Amino acid sequence: EEGKVGITIMSMSQDDVDRVLSLPYCAVISDSLYGGGDSPHPRLYGSFPRVIREYVNERHIMNLAQAIHKMTGMPAARVGLKDRGLIREGYAADLNVFDPAKIRDTATYTQPKQLAAGIDYTLLAGQIAARDNIKEEESFGRLLRKQ
Repeated sequence: EEGKVGITIMSMSQDDVDRVLSLPYCAVISDSLYGGGDSPHPRLYGSFPRVIREYVNERHIMNLAQAIHKMTGMPAARVGLKDRGLIREGYAADLNVFDPAKIRDTATYTQPKQLAAGIDYTLLAGQIAARDNIKEEESFGRLLRKQ
């Protein structure tokens, strides 16, 4: 439509993904960007819940604690965010509260703008920013820079 074209190339084997994810130094991040127009890649909405659903709950590639660390503390340390990524006194309380058995991605290639299921609360700096996928009126987010 209107000359817009998107392409997704599937070039990784699942065995390779599993092997890399099981490495202790492998962080889980996403290269998806906001501003994907009407049809962003589904990972924009579901990357991290998918890791828990698929690689922790279903395929048992890693346990929940390993997955959480690979998605939070490890990447925060690598990019120099010194007060993020851990639940520790003096750190920003940026948290998602969820039931590990219920969290799952719902975004697909045909319906990419679907929020994940099973996240009860999102807190930014200790303030409730979203409850059951409904954003609060006030915004608590801010741009983070390497410290």
